[in-house]
Amino acid sequence: MRLFREEPGGPLMRALAADAQSDPEIARALREQWLAPRRAVTAEVLRRGVERGELRPGLDPAVTIDLLFAPVYYRLLFTHEPLDEAFADRLLEQALAGIAAPGNSQGQVRADSERTVQ
Repeated sequence: MRLFREEPGGPLMRALAADAQSDPEIARALREQWLAPRRAVTAEVLRRGVERGELRPGLDPAVTIDLLFAPVYYRLLFTHEPLDEAFADRLLEQALAGIAAPGNSQGQVRADSERTVQ
């Protein structure tokens, strides 16, 4: 989130997201060069969490990644609420409450599962 709070990261991503709506080449580049690598890393983190029994079996990685990423981009694009560390902590806490394996409290997810993707 720090990347989006600092210049030029946030304004640049907002401009790219806007331009991607009407320019298929920008949309493709954004998906392939920005989103896809981050989604791949996050999918691997989720897979390892499931393997270790920290996250519930049968977790849908694509939906879980959307659950994690969408609130960040929503705040980035609409700027209605701060995009700060407190928000990141609350978002992760709430997400982990929903995806943690039965009997695994959200505090028992290994540190390498947290904040892997910028």
